[in-house]
Amino acid sequence: MQQNRNQTLDDVVASAANLAGAHARAAARYRRGHLWLGVPAVSLAAIATTAAFVALEGSASFAARAIASAVTLLVAVLTTLQNFLRLAEHAEAHRGAAAAYRAVQREIRFFLDEYNAVDSSLSEEQVRDSLRSIRTRLDELESRAPDLAPRDLHAPPASEEGRHRRDDLEQRARA
Repeated sequence: MQQNRNQTLDDVVASAANLAGAHARAAARYRRGHLWLGVPAVSLAAIATTAAFVALEGSASFAARAIASAVTLLVAVLTTLQNFLRLAEHAEAHRGAAAAYRAVQREIRFFLDEYNAVDSSLSEEQVRDSLRSIRTRLDELESRAPDLAPRDLHAPPASEEGRHRRDDLEQRARA
C-alpha cells in the first residue's frame, strides 16, 4: 500500500509542478501584454501632452494639430484596452495560482519524507487525514485558479544551450 501511495503522490507532485509552470507562463505572458500596452500608452501620453501645449499656442500647423489629435486618440485607445483587458490582474491571479501549486508540492514532499522515514510515527488515520487535506487543497485550488490557455499548458521545448546546462548540472550532482 505504501508503494501505491508513494506513486500516486509522486504523480500528484508532477501534476502540481506542471500546473505551477503553466500558471507561471500565463503570468509572464499577461505581464508582457500589460507592458506592451502600458509603456506605449505612457510614452504617447507624454508626447500628446507636449503636443497639446504646442497646439494651444496657435502657431502649430494643421498637420501638427492633426498628429497631436491622432496621438491623443491612440493614447485613449491603448489605456481603454489596458483597462478592459485587465492584464495586470490576470498576471497576478496566475502568479498566485503558481505559488499555491508550488506550496502543495512542498507539502506533499514533506509528507512523503515523514511517511517514508524509517522511524515514522504516523498512524494510518493520520496518513488518511493528511491525504484528505492535500486532496481538499488541490480541489479548492483548481476551483479558484484562473483558466489556462492551451499554449500555457505545454512547456516550450528546452533550448540546446539550456539542455547542455541541465546535463552539466545533473552530472555534477551525481559526482
